[in-house]
Amino acid sequence: MAVEFPTRPRLIDKLRLFHIFRPHFGEPDAQRAVDALQDEFAPMATHDDIDNLRVWIRSEIKAAIVKLTVAMGVVGGLLLAIAELT
Repeated sequence: MAVEFPTRPRLIDKLRLFHIFRPHFGEPDAQRAVDALQDEFAPMATHDDIDNLRVWIRSEIKAAIVKLTVAMGVVGGLLLAIAELT
């Protein structure tokens, strides 16, 4: 079972930046600059993404420990059964 976390879009405040850039760059260039910044910031990981990754890694480690414990119990039980039969 794969653990999936919903991701929220990583957006900048485009309208605010547009109003800041418009007097300096003009309207078309300000729009292009804001769109370019949005494209650059989109792939960045947020604190929530890192926390979700940490939770996922911990759950994978705990699942591996449980599987190892069960396997050791099965092997131990088989060894005890073999010892009782001999």
